[in-house]
Amino acid sequence: MGVLAVLVVAAAVVAAVLLLRGDGTNVAASTTTTAQIVSSSTTTTVLPTTTTTVPSTTTTTTAVAAAPGDSPGKWVEVPVPSVPVTVQYASLSDSALLLETGDETSSKIYAYMLGSSSLIELPVKSPQAGATDIDGDLAVWWEGTYNDSTSSYSDQHIYAYQLPDGPLTEVAGPDRNPSYPQIAGGRVTWVQSTPLDSDPEEFSRMPIYGVRVNADGSPAGDPDELVSSAIANVVGDSGWTYSLTPSYLVWEQAQADSGLDAGSHVLTLGDAQTSSLGGDAWRPSASGNVVVYASEGLKAKDLSSQRVWNVDAAGDFPSTAPTFVAYFRPIQKGDTTAYEVVARGLDNGKEQVLGQVSNPPWLWAPVVASANHVAYVSDDGKPHLFEWQAGE
Repeated sequence: MGVLAVLVVAAAVVAAVLLLRGDGTNVAASTTTTAQIVSSSTTTTVLPTTTTTVPSTTTTTTAVAAAPGDSPGKWVEVPVPSVPVTVQYASLSDSALLLETGDETSSKIYAYMLGSSSLIELPVKSPQAGATDIDGDLAVWWEGTYNDSTSSYSDQHIYAYQLPDGPLTEVAGPDRNPSYPQIAGGRVTWVQSTPLDSDPEEFSRMPIYGVRVNADGSPAGDPDELVSSAIANVVGDSGWTYSLTPSYLVWEQAQADSGLDAGSHVLTLGDAQTSSLGGDAWRPSASGNVVVYASEGLKAKDLSSQRVWNVDAAGDFPSTAPTFVAYFRPIQKGDTTAYEVVARGLDNGKEQVLGQVSNPPWLWAPVVASANHVAYVSDDGKPHLFEWQAGE
């Protein structure tokens, strides 16, 4: 699963390694899979912006029995083996934790298999690789070659790899100039970004394509353009997020286009119907039928019943799982701001603080979530993995 994520779904909707898009703008890929963005959800995010607040309320719905993060029990940290270099980004399913490492000249991707506790290096072929996402035991990632003279990437590919030992398959090749893959429910999506004709210095058009894949990740047909209207602001620390689940594709739109207003929108994949989360809805991360997004704090919406509720008045940068959401919450420490890593149940609101980071979430790795696990990368580049332990 994966939170960008260009994010995103599952989602999902940020990456800690900044990848340079073909249009020359810096982008970070994220997970849930929100992926960060399903397994749980998939989300991909690109350098988001602000944090706002709303009054919080409690919900009265009954949680699923023993629902991870939302029932009696707790999140327990489990050890992750060290990797040769600093981890810059992670994506997660209940089968494996993907760890991206390296720099602009040499990238490596490792998979920590949760069942066997083994660490596997994935068969990266290009100098740069990242923007990982995972659904079950099927991982996807982007690869390309950076050209200093043009400040852009070339020879870009999206690969899929069935853990633990393959095969490696190409989902999309250089003819499509693909980036920011997500995977959920037997579908892989990616972005083919280009500068916006009317304002190429400030915006990029981010059409989202998708293709059905077989169990080994090989394409089962021709790709379709799922969203043509997505537009990202590429100035400063602006961000852009999209999130994939088996049933929905959720994305941000920086300005009105093709009859859709600015804000976040939902495409129902079964009937190709589009709906809006609102003009003030940003950084969406979806899982199952629920999408969590920033709108004066964090809000959640059940896409089947249309119920909307408040999650956390100060939360931001969510990664949604079936029964909980993981996110960042700013706290004041003297003259500086730190960020708690929080896991909170979607129905009962049960909350646990998992850790704390100093780096702002829009400049660092996202928190990522699967049905029974949460992970984040700390300021020192070490991954932290948590597993749900049910209680009485």
